[in-house]
Amino acid sequence: MKSDLHVHTTFSDGICDPEEVVYIASMVGLDCIAITDHDTMDGVGVAINAGYKHNVKVIPGIEVTSKDGHILGIGVKNIIPSGMRWNDTINSIHRAGGVAIAAHPFSLSPPGCKKKPGFDGIEVWNGGPVLSWIPNIRAMYYWMQNVDKFAAVGGSDTHYPITLGTIMTLSEDTDVVRAIRDRKTSIVLNPIDWKTVPYNVRKKVNR
Repeated sequence: MKSDLHVHTTFSDGICDPEEVVYIASMVGLDCIAITDHDTMDGVGVAINAGYKHNVKVIPGIEVTSKDGHILGIGVKNIIPSGMRWNDTINSIHRAGGVAIAAHPFSLSPPGCKKKPGFDGIEVWNGGPVLSWIPNIRAMYYWMQNVDKFAAVGGSDTHYPITLGTIMTLSEDTDVVRAIRDRKTSIVLNPIDWKTVPYNVRKKVNR
C-alpha cells in the first residue's frame, strides 16, 4: 500500500481542492492519501467521494495545532480541538478512533513535538522546505533509537501538486491505520513526477 499521509487542500493552506488532490494522487500512483488540513476536516467528505471515482483510498485526518507542536490525527472520526497539550491531543485522537503522529517533530517552523511520548508514529521524513532535511535526519535518528515504540511514517506535507507522493508510507496491510498501530510501516522517498508540473504551474499562475 503506497500512502501519502500528510496532504493539504484549499480548506487550509493548499492550492488544490480536495477532488484535485485525489485526482493527482491517482496520477502519481498512490493507493491512499490522508487529508490533513490544519485544524479542520471540512474537505474530507469531498475527498472521500472523489476517491471512489479515482480509485484512491482517502483516510480522514487532521493536522492539529497543539500547544506543543503540530500533531497528525490519521483515521479520526471527528475534528480534534486545537490548543491542547500534546498528551491531551493524543488522547482525543485515540478516542476519535485514530492514530497520533508527531508531525515534523524536530522542525522549529512549523513547530513539532520533539521527543514526546505516547505517539503511535513519528513522521521520520517530511517533504517540507528545502532545509527540512536537517530536522528530518534528526527525526530519523530518533526513530531508529525507538523503533519498538513508534511506527515510521512519511508524508509529503504537500501544499502544491508537484510534491504529492514524493514521500510515501508503505504497508502490506491495506488498513493503514492498523499498520501504524502494529508498527508495520516503512517509508520511501520518490522523485517529482513530472506529469504534475504543468498542473502545478497552472494552479500557481491562476491563484
